[in-house]
Amino acid sequence: MQQGHLTNLVIAIRSMLSAAVDDEILEVNPLFRFGKRARKGIDVTPDRPIKIRAMDRAQRSLFLADVQRNEPRWYPPIATLAYAGLRGGELRGLQRGDIQDGKEPKLLIERQVFEKLNEFTGSMVGPPKSKAGTRQIDLADKLLDILAPLVSRKGRGPWLWFDCVGEPSDKEAAQFMAHLREAMVRSLERTGLPTHFTPHDMRHTCACAIIAQAKEEGQRKPGDLIEYLRYFLGHEDGSFTSKVYARHLQQSFPDVVNDAAEDRVAPPPSRPRGVVAFARGRK
Repeated sequence: MQQGHLTNLVIAIRSMLSAAVDDEILEVNPLFRFGKRARKGIDVTPDRPIKIRAMDRAQRSLFLADVQRNEPRWYPPIATLAYAGLRGGELRGLQRGDIQDGKEPKLLIERQVFEKLNEFTGSMVGPPKSKAGTRQIDLADKLLDILAPLVSRKGRGPWLWFDCVGEPSDKEAAQFMAHLREAMVRSLERTGLPTHFTPHDMRHTCACAIIAQAKEEGQRKPGDLIEYLRYFLGHEDGSFTSKVYARHLQQSFPDVVNDAAEDRVAPPPSRPRGVVAFARGRK
């Protein structure tokens, strides 16, 4: 194989692996900076936070308001991405029974619907993408209100977005995401927001909004927040959650630093009354 062909092959494979990192299939790209640097003995493992794209809450509000007004058909699924942080397959896999109303509403995530037929299983439906498996996450009251009409509609099959009784077809699944992306682009253009935002970026938008809210409320246990996000997003390992959202998880607690720097003078030990100290050398 000629050198040029080999280089093109490496570039193609590296791009595929980068896409896998973006889709959270891999934590790092093993071909990152592969080539001359690796031959020179330079560490090629990317030890830096993963770059993500996320809307801030003001942008999210502007975007969702436009979707609700101008793309009403796509408002419920896009709002679900923005408020529940689901992956695309998990979004497609939602059924009406997964929306669990109650004192503390929950969203059950126990399946995904592929965009094309799984050749190994011969099915369009499988378990959640993450090895973390099935999870039951908190469901925002706002999202519950948005989904309630779809859940209560009569004459529909079990699926939240599809009318079929059995498994959705690959055509239905692919068209669902294609039309959702098109609706997002139209709304982004109308609102003047960057058109690079994708359905998967809404997952990051949701996570960053949770982090921002925790900061506003004085969350001082980053470890607890990371564990919550790990489960909420369906990550197998909290270290991956930390790496993806490292920049957003950074917190500043000057009051804690100042308190820790204060000198504390220990008081002299007290002596119980009626006790006379023993003096050496005396008889």
